[in-house]
Amino acid sequence: MDIPTFLRDAVSTLKGMENPEIRIFDIEGCFPHMPKEAIRIAMRDITAKLSAMGYTGVFVPRSRTRKCMWTKPRKNTGGTWFTFAELVDVLEFALDNAFVKMPDGQVLRQDLGIP
Repeated sequence: MDIPTFLRDAVSTLKGMENPEIRIFDIEGCFPHMPKEAIRIAMRDITAKLSAMGYTGVFVPRSRTRKCMWTKPRKNTGGTWFTFAELVDVLEFALDNAFVKMPDGQVLRQDLGIP
């Protein structure tokens, strides 16, 4: 779908609004260009807020039909429990160790964005 055209058509149907402001942000372009330090700060902030709410981690089921949960199941129900500390460690490792092999065989380290 052509979003800008859709928005212009939608605005033209609104009565009583002159020159409404429309902003389009490319979130897809955000992920490969986000500074890694901003990602680290956001992760720490999010996990601190969740911890203050009483959460300690997240349960990730193996089944695609089940949802992630903020509470650890009493018995193993086919998934993995990750503490927030473990998730931060995984993030730190992934941010610093993301490499891409180019078609010409050259190996590049990803400096920006979410791996």
